[in-house]
Amino acid sequence: MPPMPKDRRPYPTYSAELADEVCALVAEGKSLRQITEQPGMPSRRAVQHWMTRYPDFREKYECAMMLCAEFWAHEIVEI
Repeated sequence: MPPMPKDRRPYPTYSAELADEVCALVAEGKSLRQITEQPGMPSRRAVQHWMTRYPDFREKYECAMMLCAEFWAHEIVEI
């Protein structure tokens, strides 16, 4: 059986801890690609699935994206 492509990994079991870790990394300016390439992290597809299935996660992720934008805005100002 050929190896499963990276984006076709089975969805890891959703947990509040893993979801919070994803959101914390996003808020720190990490891209979803950088996050999902780390060992033990969910695939991009899993994160997208979580956003549709878990409204609390979607809200946290949206907040994290706003914090990410603020992070990068401050970086740009400093440059």
